[in-house]
Amino acid sequence: MVLAAVAPPWSTTAQVVAAVVAVGASVLRAWRRPAVRRRTVTALALLAVGGGVGTLTRPGWPLCDASGPLGVTLQGHAAWHVLAAAALWVLAPTLGTRRTP
Repeated sequence: MVLAAVAPPWSTTAQVVAAVVAVGASVLRAWRRPAVRRRTVTALALLAVGGGVGTLTRPGWPLCDASGPLGVTLQGHAAWHVLAAAALWVLAPTLGTRRTP
């Protein structure tokens, strides 16, 4: 939190690094543990859609123009939060899942 207040660009970089590490670890876990693969892939798909919606609805991007073809400014950041929460909900049952011997 302090980093966001003091150096916003560094905060963004730190968040991106943390996200890349988390996604990479999840992919590795899904690759090594078939029992969690389906839920992990579903969660990653939700995150990808949320990231896409969040990006396309930023100022200056196609879906942010209130005078555009949709006539509204979509709340992409809110959609990102909903889809990220859905991804966590999908992934939650895999926590603590162990390989069977």
